[in-house]
Parts: sequence; structure tokens; C-alpha cells
Amino acid sequence: MESPWVLQAAEETADKKRVAKLFNKTSIQLRLNTTMTLLKLHQLPSGGFTWFTGDFFADQYISQYILAGMAHLHALETPVVVDRDFKYMLSRTLQYCNRELYDNYEQLLKDNKYAEKTDTASYIPPSLMVQYYYATSYFTSNYLNVKEQIAYDFYLNHIKNSGQPIIYMKRQGSRWHEIEPVTKKQLVLLRVH
Repeated sequence: MESPWVLQAAEETADKKRVAKLFNKTSIQLRLNTTMTLLKLHQLPSGGFTWFTGDFFADQYISQYILAGMAHLHALETPVVVDRDFKYMLSRTLQYCNRELYDNYEQLLKDNKYAEKTDTASYIPPSLMVQYYYATSYFTSNYLNVKEQIAYDFYLNHIKNSGQPIIYMKRQGSRWHEIEPVTKKQLVLLRVH
């Protein structure tokens, strides 16, 4: 029968081996390349991504989520960011998200008739728009055409003037708990400053 100290030492050795394997550069690069290959396969011609394989329409939320992940890789200067295919995929995703920003703005104007006659001061942009600013906050340059710039400025001004809280939930075991509310204005500070 082994003493508890011997068993603990064996567990620590096994843990160290698992951590070493996790941070092995070759292993990391292999996982990163595999992930990038899968992303390339799932990117639609529009530049967006779908929730599920086989879908024909891109989803703005998941595309912005993937864009934020790619932006993190870009900010961390991982080896994949110098890859020509990664840069192309990133560029297409960013263009897709910019187009969606404008499309949402255009739809807002149609649906709610937010023209010059209507007071837009009370408008509170949805969280999806805040996610766009977060995802694009990692880029020093985001080239927008004139129409996209109008939509960009519209949402940004309304987010900055909004104190509307966003409630984030965190799962602990089988229950969800509210994390301290964050305002949209706080999330957008990354992009504004």
C-alpha cells in the first residue's frame, strides 16, 4: 500500500506532464493550424460564419464572436497571424461585419422610420452592436465606406450616451448567477479611447 505522499507525488508528476504537453509549441501550432483549417472550411463566400455546418446563411453574432477570437490572436502576435490565409480570412470577416453593421442601421431606419423628423435620442443599440465595437476594437484601422461610417457613428454615439446595463451571467454548477452588470458604455471604451 502506497503512502498518501507517494500518490500525491505521482499525481503531481502526471499533472506536470499534462501541462508540458499542453504548452508544447509543436502541439499548440498543430491545434492552431487545425482550427484555422476548420474555420476556412466554414467561412461562407460572404465572409461570415454559420452556427452549424451546412447552413447557407451567415450569422452576425457568431461571425463577430469569431472575429473577436481572431483579433485576440492578432493582438497576441501568434505565429498564425503572419499566415496569408489567416489575413485574408480576417479581412473577409471584418468586411462582412462592417456590411452587417450598415444593414442593421438601414433596417432600423426602415422599420422605425428613424428619419430626421424622429427623435433618435431615446434609441438604445442592442448588445449585438456593442459586440461589433468590442470585436473591432483590436484593430488600429478598420476601413469603412461612407455608408458604413454613418452607421458606425450613429451606433457609437448612441452607445456612448446610453447608460443601459448589460447583465452577464456565469454558470456555477447547475445554476446561473448574475455577474456585476457592465454598461454598454464601459464595454465600448476600448473602441472610443
